[in-house]
Amino acid sequence: MDERQRSALRFRVLGPVQAEVCGKPLRLGPLKQRLVLAVLLSQPNRPVSLDVLTETVWHGEPPRTARKNLHVYVSALRRVLTADAPGAPATGVRKSGGEEGDDAVGDMETGPVRLMHERGGYLLRVERTELDALVFEDLTRQGREAAAAGKLDAAAALLRQALDLWRGRAFADLHDAPLLRAQAERLEEHFLSGYEDWSEAELERGGASTVAATIGELVERHPLRERLQAARMKAFCLLGRQAEGLAGYDRYRQLLARELGLTPSPALEAQYYALLAGGPAAPPPGPRARYCPLTRRTSPAAANRSAS
Repeated sequence: MDERQRSALRFRVLGPVQAEVCGKPLRLGPLKQRLVLAVLLSQPNRPVSLDVLTETVWHGEPPRTARKNLHVYVSALRRVLTADAPGAPATGVRKSGGEEGDDAVGDMETGPVRLMHERGGYLLRVERTELDALVFEDLTRQGREAAAAGKLDAAAALLRQALDLWRGRAFADLHDAPLLRAQAERLEEHFLSGYEDWSEAELERGGASTVAATIGELVERHPLRERLQAARMKAFCLLGRQAEGLAGYDRYRQLLARELGLTPSPALEAQYYALLAGGPAAPPPGPRARYCPLTRRTSPAAANRSAS
């Protein structure tokens, strides 16, 4: 890691919300101040209205001083994000909010301007390499491109690197806020899709034991995700554990019939019969294979612990 990488500011939301510079954790302040930062990080480089911030911080019951309090929290966050910036030049920037009581008026700060007043709200400027959720997005995209090009080793490595960014559920310490809880569920869906892509690439390159070691809890918590079921069945069969793999298919088939009145997709059924006959496994179900995303929740960190 070069000096520039060591000194860069980093934000983390794939787990408890954290920030650090030069590897040193930043003190993000009291709960409401951390909520403001989390909402801004959930919509990086986009303006977040004062109404959205107020609703999230005070759950629909704001005090009369809510707007003034928001300005105080933003001013404090500005200081946190600039005071420890290594080598940050003194810009002497005077923020221009234009609203009465805006903390920006007369607030002279040093370092690059990150948190600014814009269009009736606030915007936090974040580079893609600075926020783990954006890094995850880029790595999974690169991994899928590598898999599509037949570069399975590179695909598996990129996707594994993306999954390893997770330290638990996204925004794990701030789930009382409905907006952040919804963002966490959206990110968790991306995690599961990324894990499915990784497991398929890993199986194709001969990593059945690695997949089998990590996939069990995810299948347990999301039994209606067909790609997970298919990956586990193939991993077991490649390891010579055909009875376990085929039994898993039977449980899945019964669950689908009982819960949804459906049958497994033709792709998974073909894989089942190929394995039953002792032949090569059929291609796994595609990314749009049927599943129920609301069926029980997973802990991304649990899948990562077994793989690390």
